[in-house]
Amino acid sequence: MIDVESPYGKLHILPIVKGLKSEAEKVESTLKGYTGTVAISMGAEEVNAVRHAEDQEWDYDPSDLEAVYAYHLKNYGEVTVPVPAYLAAVRMRDDIVPLDMDDAEYTEVYCDCVGVGDLLKEKKVAKKGMKHTFLSADADSFAKEWDEFVCTVNGFKAVALRREEYMAKNIDSLLKARGELLVIAETERVDGIIFELRMLWNP
Repeated sequence: MIDVESPYGKLHILPIVKGLKSEAEKVESTLKGYTGTVAISMGAEEVNAVRHAEDQEWDYDPSDLEAVYAYHLKNYGEVTVPVPAYLAAVRMRDDIVPLDMDDAEYTEVYCDCVGVGDLLKEKKVAKKGMKHTFLSADADSFAKEWDEFVCTVNGFKAVALRREEYMAKNIDSLLKARGELLVIAETERVDGIIFELRMLWNP
């Protein structure tokens, strides 16, 4: 857990590794007994889909990059979908607040940032990623190392930065309104979110 100094109240951020089954336990132990507002780095539609994952067959077709990520993440533990940390959070808190863009907003940002050249690079990066030796000693470090690897594609990096900025603004608004907030976010986005928050608070 990371406690972030804020002029508007108490901000706690719990970094999670997407896909790793053991991360669910970390979320469950953190949320147990916590009565404040909880927000998560997902869009509204994604929260709803995860909430009803057990009521329907989970139809998930990973991209090439997601498949390579899962392939390497298995070195650190069992990998499952939906994201176990997100599933645990949504199950425990009916009132969880989505921080990320909705589907329409994300599509607009993606089309704005990712060009044809970036899409052509995606398969090359995925192929290279299968052969790449990642040196991280733990899953958290691997997720960040993988993100750096993928963000060598400029369009993907631009999308990541836009997401961080978007979520930081939502965190800022929630914190001003409620005075305390617990954020659950993928570990590779946490540093960027904190950077954007500090830019908002110390322009």
